[in-house]
Amino acid sequence: MLDSPLGGEAVGVCRLKSAKQSSVAPKPLALSVELLSDSLLHLQSYYDEVKIVANSRRVARVAALIKREVSQMLLSEIKDDRVGAGMVSVTDVDVSGDLQHAKIFVSIYGTKEARTETMEGLESSANFVRKELGSRMQLRRIPTVKFLEDSLERGDNMLNLLSKISQERQDKPETVE
Repeated sequence: MLDSPLGGEAVGVCRLKSAKQSSVAPKPLALSVELLSDSLLHLQSYYDEVKIVANSRRVARVAALIKREVSQMLLSEIKDDRVGAGMVSVTDVDVSGDLQHAKIFVSIYGTKEARTETMEGLESSANFVRKELGSRMQLRRIPTVKFLEDSLERGDNMLNLLSKISQERQDKPETVE
Protein backbone atom coordinates (compact mmCIF):
# COMPACT_ATOMS: atom_id res chain seq x y z
CA MET A 1 0.00 0.00 0.00
CA LEU A 2 1.08 3.53 -0.75
CA ASP A 3 0.29 6.47 1.47
CA SER A 4 -1.09 9.57 -0.20
CA PRO A 5 0.02 13.07 0.79
CA LEU A 6 -3.41 13.60 2.31
CA GLY A 7 -2.90 10.88 4.88
CA GLY A 8 -5.07 8.20 3.25
CA GLU A 9 -4.24 5.41 0.89
CA ALA A 10 -3.53 6.09 -2.77
CA VAL A 11 -4.88 4.17 -5.73
CA GLY A 12 -2.75 3.06 -8.59
CA VAL A 13 -2.36 0.39 -11.21
CA CYS A 14 0.86 -1.52 -11.76
CA ARG A 15 1.47 -1.62 -15.54
CA LEU A 16 4.15 -3.32 -17.54
CA LYS A 17 6.13 -1.43 -20.16
CA SER A 18 4.42 -3.04 -23.11
CA ALA A 19 1.52 -5.35 -23.71
CA LYS A 20 3.76 -7.45 -25.99
CA GLN A 21 6.17 -8.20 -23.15
CA SER A 22 3.62 -10.06 -21.09
CA SER A 23 0.13 -11.35 -21.33
CA VAL A 24 -0.50 -10.43 -17.72
CA ALA A 25 -3.24 -7.85 -17.25
CA PRO A 26 -2.47 -4.79 -15.13
CA LYS A 27 -2.68 -5.61 -11.44
CA PRO A 28 -4.58 -3.23 -9.19
CA LEU A 29 -2.61 -2.27 -6.15
CA ALA A 30 -4.17 -3.10 -2.81
CA LEU A 31 -5.53 0.38 -2.39
CA SER A 32 -8.94 1.86 -1.87
CA VAL A 33 -10.70 3.72 -4.69
CA GLU A 34 -13.01 5.37 -2.20
CA LEU A 35 -10.12 6.92 -0.33
CA LEU A 36 -8.72 8.37 -3.52
CA SER A 37 -12.05 9.90 -4.51
CA ASP A 38 -12.42 11.36 -1.01
CA SER A 39 -8.89 12.74 -1.23
CA LEU A 40 -9.58 14.28 -4.61
CA LEU A 41 -12.79 15.88 -3.33
CA HIS A 42 -10.86 17.29 -0.38
CA LEU A 43 -8.21 18.75 -2.68
CA GLN A 44 -10.87 20.20 -5.00
CA SER A 45 -12.71 21.91 -2.15
CA TYR A 46 -9.41 23.33 -0.86
CA TYR A 47 -8.53 24.78 -4.26
CA ASP A 48 -12.07 26.13 -4.72
CA GLU A 49 -11.76 28.01 -1.41
CA VAL A 50 -8.40 29.47 -2.43
CA LYS A 51 -9.84 30.49 -5.80
CA ILE A 52 -12.82 32.21 -4.16
CA VAL A 53 -10.56 34.27 -1.89
CA ALA A 54 -8.36 35.37 -4.77
CA ASN A 55 -11.43 36.09 -6.90
CA SER A 56 -13.09 38.28 -4.27
CA ARG A 57 -10.19 40.73 -4.36
CA ARG A 58 -10.53 41.04 -8.10
CA VAL A 59 -14.29 41.51 -7.84
CA ALA A 60 -13.75 44.31 -5.30
CA ARG A 61 -11.21 46.03 -7.56
CA VAL A 62 -13.52 45.79 -10.58
CA ALA A 63 -16.42 47.17 -8.51
CA ALA A 64 -14.32 50.14 -7.35
CA LEU A 65 -13.20 50.84 -10.91
CA ILE A 66 -16.79 50.70 -12.21
CA LYS A 67 -17.90 53.06 -9.45
CA ARG A 68 -15.20 55.58 -10.36
CA GLU A 69 -15.84 55.40 -14.10
CA VAL A 70 -19.64 55.63 -13.82
CA SER A 71 -19.31 58.61 -11.45
CA GLN A 72 -17.12 60.32 -14.04
CA MET A 73 -19.66 59.53 -16.77
CA LEU A 74 -22.48 61.02 -14.68
CA LEU A 75 -20.55 64.26 -14.34
CA SER A 76 -19.76 64.89 -17.96
CA GLU A 77 -20.70 62.24 -20.50
CA ILE A 78 -24.31 61.12 -20.03
CA LYS A 79 -26.25 63.66 -22.07
CA ASP A 80 -29.77 62.48 -21.22
CA ASP A 81 -31.72 65.43 -19.78
CA ARG A 82 -33.68 63.11 -17.51
CA VAL A 83 -30.49 62.22 -15.62
CA GLY A 84 -29.96 65.88 -14.78
CA ALA A 85 -33.44 66.18 -13.22
CA GLY A 86 -32.13 65.09 -9.83
CA MET A 87 -28.69 65.23 -8.27
CA VAL A 88 -27.21 61.74 -8.72
CA SER A 89 -24.32 60.07 -6.93
CA VAL A 90 -23.07 56.50 -7.13
CA THR A 91 -23.15 55.01 -3.64
CA ASP A 92 -22.13 51.41 -4.28
CA VAL A 93 -21.47 48.86 -7.01
CA ASP A 94 -22.18 45.18 -6.52
CA VAL A 95 -20.46 42.92 -9.06
CA SER A 96 -21.27 39.22 -9.34
CA GLY A 97 -18.51 36.69 -8.72
CA ASP A 98 -18.19 35.82 -12.41
CA LEU A 99 -17.98 39.54 -13.34
CA GLN A 100 -20.98 39.22 -15.67
CA HIS A 101 -23.45 41.49 -13.85
CA ALA A 102 -23.06 44.80 -12.06
CA LYS A 103 -25.69 46.46 -9.90
CA ILE A 104 -24.97 50.17 -9.59
CA PHE A 105 -26.66 51.74 -6.59
CA VAL A 106 -27.35 55.45 -7.00
CA SER A 107 -28.63 58.02 -4.59
CA ILE A 108 -30.88 60.67 -6.11
CA TYR A 109 -31.65 63.93 -4.38
CA GLY A 110 -34.87 65.60 -5.45
CA THR A 111 -38.61 65.20 -5.58
CA LYS A 112 -40.33 61.89 -6.20
CA GLU A 113 -41.01 62.86 -9.82
CA ALA A 114 -37.39 63.89 -10.36
CA ARG A 115 -36.17 60.58 -8.91
CA THR A 116 -38.41 58.48 -11.17
CA GLU A 117 -37.43 60.58 -14.19
CA THR A 118 -33.73 60.24 -13.32
CA MET A 119 -34.04 56.47 -12.89
CA GLU A 120 -35.71 56.21 -16.31
CA GLY A 121 -32.83 58.20 -17.83
CA LEU A 122 -30.24 56.02 -16.12
CA GLU A 123 -31.95 52.82 -17.25
CA SER A 124 -32.06 54.06 -20.83
CA SER A 125 -28.36 54.96 -20.72
CA ALA A 126 -27.29 51.55 -19.34
CA ASN A 127 -26.13 50.31 -22.76
CA PHE A 128 -24.09 53.47 -23.29
CA VAL A 129 -22.50 53.03 -19.85
CA ARG A 130 -21.64 49.41 -20.63
CA LYS A 131 -20.09 50.38 -23.97
CA GLU A 132 -18.02 53.11 -22.32
CA LEU A 133 -16.89 50.73 -19.57
CA GLY A 134 -15.77 48.35 -22.31
CA SER A 135 -13.60 51.00 -23.90
CA ARG A 136 -12.13 52.14 -20.55
CA MET A 137 -11.59 48.82 -18.77
CA GLN A 138 -9.45 45.92 -19.90
CA LEU A 139 -11.77 43.02 -19.19
CA ARG A 140 -12.53 40.04 -21.36
CA ARG A 141 -16.26 40.49 -20.80
CA ILE A 142 -17.90 43.69 -19.70
CA PRO A 143 -20.64 43.18 -17.09
CA THR A 144 -24.23 44.02 -17.86
CA VAL A 145 -25.21 47.15 -15.99
CA LYS A 146 -28.33 47.64 -13.92
CA PHE A 147 -29.07 50.86 -12.06
CA LEU A 148 -30.88 50.59 -8.74
CA GLU A 149 -31.97 53.40 -6.48
CA ASP A 150 -30.23 53.16 -3.14
CA SER A 151 -32.96 52.90 -0.55
CA LEU A 152 -33.04 54.59 2.80
CA GLU A 153 -33.29 51.18 4.48
CA ARG A 154 -29.96 50.17 2.99
CA GLY A 155 -28.33 53.35 4.27
CA ASP A 156 -29.95 52.94 7.68
CA ASN A 157 -28.69 49.38 7.86
CA MET A 158 -25.16 50.57 7.13
CA LEU A 159 -25.37 53.28 9.79
CA ASN A 160 -26.70 50.76 12.32
CA LEU A 161 -23.81 48.41 11.60
CA LEU A 162 -21.29 51.22 12.01
CA SER A 163 -22.81 52.37 15.28
CA LYS A 164 -22.87 48.77 16.52
CA ILE A 165 -19.15 48.39 15.78
CA SER A 166 -18.43 51.69 17.49
CA GLN A 167 -20.43 50.62 20.55
CA GLU A 168 -18.61 47.27 20.73
CA ARG A 169 -15.25 49.05 20.63
CA GLN A 170 -16.28 51.35 23.46
CA ASP A 171 -17.60 48.45 25.57
CA LYS A 172 -14.50 46.35 25.03
CA PRO A 173 -11.87 47.07 27.71
CA GLU A 174 -8.52 48.06 26.33
CA THR A 175 -5.69 45.70 27.10
CA VAL A 176 -2.13 46.96 27.11
CA GLU A 177 0.54 44.38 26.51
